[in-house]
Amino acid sequence: MKLSELIELRKTPAIDGEERPTAVFGVEVDDDLEDFDPPLGITEIGLVARLKDDGDFSDEFLDVVIAYQNLPEPVSVLVEIPAGEVIKDTLHLVSTIEAIQVSAAFLPPETLDEETFEAYCVRIEDIASVWASRSNFTQAVLPVTSYFQHMIVSLLDPELGRTFVPDDPYIVDKFHSKLPLEKSDALKARLYRLFHEGFTTEEGEDLFDDTMMALCRTQYAGIEDIARDLTMKYPHLQAAVPEGETAEEAVSGKTETKEKKTASRKRKTSAGKAPSSSKAKSTKRAKKPYTSAKKPKARTSKE
Repeated sequence: MKLSELIELRKTPAIDGEERPTAVFGVEVDDDLEDFDPPLGITEIGLVARLKDDGDFSDEFLDVVIAYQNLPEPVSVLVEIPAGEVIKDTLHLVSTIEAIQVSAAFLPPETLDEETFEAYCVRIEDIASVWASRSNFTQAVLPVTSYFQHMIVSLLDPELGRTFVPDDPYIVDKFHSKLPLEKSDALKARLYRLFHEGFTTEEGEDLFDDTMMALCRTQYAGIEDIARDLTMKYPHLQAAVPEGETAEEAVSGKTETKEKKTASRKRKTSAGKAPSSSKAKSTKRAKKPYTSAKKPKARTSKE
């Protein structure tokens, strides 16, 4: 649907009993759009991005996004980037998304075969690398952020991680229903490998799990918030907490244990012939620039 059509449609009175959604996705911006007021009753909108030959968003698209972001009551914008759009510079594109402060969804191809799936996987890997390097990026970048959340869930509760099925309508419609399970698992495994490699030292020590647990406090604005959110959504987690402890204390204790193990390993390393921990850190930065960056804060929208 064109944005102009949606604007006009929302100007017509609703039929008695009609419930109009406040979130609409898959909306295309008109080339000659003159009305920059958002459709009535819309609080969240997914705008289909169009990229110019130089890889930038079209001027009309940016004008609408910026206009919606600067309203007294801003409309939440999700930039939807189809698989067919050619990305010339991933870093520049993600930086632009960060600058205009919107979330983004890099959609899978409509026609899925081995060639298009491989191209999509490479695109998502590139996006994941850049996303992880942006210290102030607080918006969702789908499907990267949803897969990353799954990694955290798997760390906190491996069984839940194995059986977890997304229930967010947008995730289900745009990703879960588009990618067969085996391909979704294949993409997930590639992202797991990408992040694990980023947290592996020159000596071959994989610090991914330990680092992720430690980074939960900054990545999700506090490990206590994660535990609280998870126990509210999945009550059976609370049952697994030892008597006399809160869920937050239990998870925090797990994190502290992992951090102590990591510190112990570093002390042993510095006492032997292996490089010091500071050298290992600098090595990680040289090998995978994004691993030394502070992870972004909570990104819960559509993840």
